[in-house]
Amino acid sequence: MLTKSVEVTDGGNSKNSGAINVSKNIIIDGNGHTLKAADNYVSAGSTAGSVHMINIVNGAKVTVKDITIDGNNLSKHGVNVYDSQADLDKVTIKNCNGYAVVSNSSKLEVTDITTDGSNSWGGINVDNKTRSEERRVGKECRSRWSPY
Repeated sequence: MLTKSVEVTDGGNSKNSGAINVSKNIIIDGNGHTLKAADNYVSAGSTAGSVHMINIVNGAKVTVKDITIDGNNLSKHGVNVYDSQADLDKVTIKNCNGYAVVSNSSKLEVTDITTDGSNSWGGINVDNKTRSEERRVGKECRSRWSPY
């Protein structure tokens, strides 16, 4: 559980990884705080917009709740879910160079999620590169929709 708002950098992580990489089951409780890309988010040798804020991989089952994720126009996607499961509840995602959320070959459930149109590619992208999975959207989903 976050006890205050936090700024992160890409940590020199490679393209399409995350500032925060999650590969185990966990609950990320923002407790009403913000996870923001720091002004120095991009490390030497990295490219702006190539590293996600939160990257969920390797079959992890993750809940992200009660948090604002601000990519500060420096991160790629706010939350990237690949071959895993994510439940997003009371999450606001803004200022990302890609989508707010990408779900690829994953199980995704969103409830009370907000994207404000400041994510360059759109709100939520659901893709099936390897298999079909279930997606559920709760009643309180506010997002700029992009079909691509």
